[in-house]
Amino acid sequence: MIVEGEALESIRCMEKVESNRCSDVYRYEIPVVIRRVLKGKFKAGEKITVSYLHYDYGKSDCVGDQGPVILPGQEGLFYLRSQSEKVYDAFHWSAVKTTRPGAGFLPKCR
Repeated sequence: MIVEGEALESIRCMEKVESNRCSDVYRYEIPVVIRRVLKGKFKAGEKITVSYLHYDYGKSDCVGDQGPVILPGQEGLFYLRSQSEKVYDAFHWSAVKTTRPGAGFLPKCR
């Protein structure tokens, strides 16, 4: 599924998926409103939830952070696969091609 869309407010950290000596891996979700459908079963104006993993390497010297960071107001192409009803996974670090950057920061996971 490929859509042009805009990320909305209310980004949420869902869970810490993994922790190792190099990184902590977190799953985030953010609502996205679809502007145009390039491939898939969506409709323009539909709101979906996009889930993605972010690799935080802040606690080590292994490498820098990786993974898509989708922030409120961000617009672009989203390459997605279905995770569940109304939740779609940005499954690769390059799964979001930004045309307008978002604002803010990832929330802390508790």
